[in-house]
Amino acid sequence: MSPSILVDDADPARFSTVGFQWSTTTNSDSFFNRTVTVCHTEYRNTSTVPKLGFNFYGSDLHFYGPPVTNDIFVNYTIDRSSVRPANLNKNANSALKVPRHTGVNIWNLTGLDQQYHRVDIFPVNGLFSFDYFTYTPNRLSNLVGHNLLLDDNDSLLQYSSEWTKTNADSLQGAVVAHQNTLSGTNKTGSTMRFNFVGAAVSVYGALNQQEGRLSVSFSVDNGTATSFRPFDGTQTPNSSLWKPNERFFHQDLAPGNHTLLVTLQDMLWLDSVVYEGSSGTKLNSTTTSTGGGTTPTTTSSSSNKPFNSATIGGIIAAVVVLAVIGFCFRCWRRFARNYSKEDESSQYGNTTFVPPRAPTPQLGPVIYLVSSPHSPAPAPPPPPPMPYNPWSFEQQVYPAMPVPHPPSQPHISREEPTFWQPSSTTPRQPQIPTPVNPPASHTQDLDDNLNPAPRRSQDAGPADLPPAYEPRLYIS
Repeated sequence: MSPSILVDDADPARFSTVGFQWSTTTNSDSFFNRTVTVCHTEYRNTSTVPKLGFNFYGSDLHFYGPPVTNDIFVNYTIDRSSVRPANLNKNANSALKVPRHTGVNIWNLTGLDQQYHRVDIFPVNGLFSFDYFTYTPNRLSNLVGHNLLLDDNDSLLQYSSEWTKTNADSLQGAVVAHQNTLSGTNKTGSTMRFNFVGAAVSVYGALNQQEGRLSVSFSVDNGTATSFRPFDGTQTPNSSLWKPNERFFHQDLAPGNHTLLVTLQDMLWLDSVVYEGSSGTKLNSTTTSTGGGTTPTTTSSSSNKPFNSATIGGIIAAVVVLAVIGFCFRCWRRFARNYSKEDESSQYGNTTFVPPRAPTPQLGPVIYLVSSPHSPAPAPPPPPPMPYNPWSFEQQVYPAMPVPHPPSQPHISREEPTFWQPSSTTPRQPQIPTPVNPPASHTQDLDDNLNPAPRRSQDAGPADLPPAYEPRLYIS
């Protein structure tokens, strides 16, 4: 079983009250932590309506306190809903309507989902009193610093074989117990062990004033035992006199794993165990003792049961569905890729763009022409016309025209080809380059070698006369 979160009326940080009608009484016997809170609705005030409100994650809300009389009426809202009357438990433990008795379950709010809730309570008439309230936490509930309540019937409490469990209302006298159950034994040496993760622990029970002595010891983590002796044998026996909700033991601890051991020496009745949650406290989690220390374990629950056939079938079905979804997504991506390609080709046509090839250099033929000094050299035939294709991206090559020479002198010429570069945008008609005369130095050398001219002597003329004599230029 999972523990319940206990909110005591002496801890106002866990809830809020509105109105001056609320009051808390301390040093009250048989109340949890010896405190009880009462709302005095007889104090009327039109501007202030008494209200008690709190927020929590969980479900199954239970209020505990003294018995409810017939003149008490309370309204409430849940999650900011409309105001509705609270169905108080006015018939529970009707024989125990004594102010000092407590622990009666006075109101329940069950059937809530495991979510965040807001509850507001509005006492309308009578003396509405409560001692504490509990709610069932869930995985979203904050356990750190909260009091976690375990009933004596909880499976997390490990009893030796001598203990007996009984209903509180079947015992002699007027006794009220949490969830109306008590665990007791009268055999010396009987033990109860509790492994937990927390920062404090308390043990509560009921005292019956019988003949004899009552002595019980409590120890944590094999430490020094603490004895509790409420009766030493000198008390006046009264089997119908009970003190419920008595705290037998309390100890503050360092947060972590701990083990509580209760050892009986005389008759004892246990009602509940309360421990404070810490950062390592989990729902349905305890610790298992191993010799001198403790190791964390987890009680069995629906979340750690072995897989059954239905679970395995569900996993297989989920895997198949994911595989089908992945296959369909892959096919869709392939179709979308092909469709985008077809759309692009239809927009720009089905022609494939071929970049122009690089021009191939072509050298024209070398022609040697020899001219006679007495007859003019025949002119070379004109180059054949090149076909012009304006739609072709290939470069058109046109050979250069031969360079003309004077008819009186034979010479040798070498024709160099030239190339026409087409425009990058629109084709144009080729242009025949203008003939370029050969360099003067090259032609002069050829003429001198072929027709050497006779050299003639030439008189240089008289030489220049020397300057006139000037005596001042000379030193005597």
